Amino acid sequence: MQKKVRELHAAWEKQGYMPLQIRIGINTSTVAVGNMGSARRLSYTLLGAGVNLAQRFEANAPVGGIMIAQRTYDLVKDHVPTRPLGKIQVKGLEAFINAYEVLMDE
Repeated sequence: MQKKVRELHAAWEKQGYMPLQIRIGINTSTVAVGNMGSARRLSYTLLGAGVNLAQRFEANAPVGGIMIAQRTYDLVKDHVPTRPLGKIQVKGLEAFINAYEVLMDE
């Protein structure tokens, strides 16, 4: 996603459009996914603490970057280049969480 956004950013900038930049936060966890709500107001959504942690990581990620949580790192460390960011404290949790940045080709 970040690579595609960079491509779009360059193309759109040449055309005079507003710049496009995003942050990505990834956490691996069990969550509830599906249509939730009532017949009057139904929405496809995700629920659970894992979703909240991913959102906190997204909010703390550098613009144009990807921040991942420890569990995700454990699953991808042999396949995806990363660098440790140390422990961060996120809103809503007392414990500090290990964070990693995914390294991308510039």
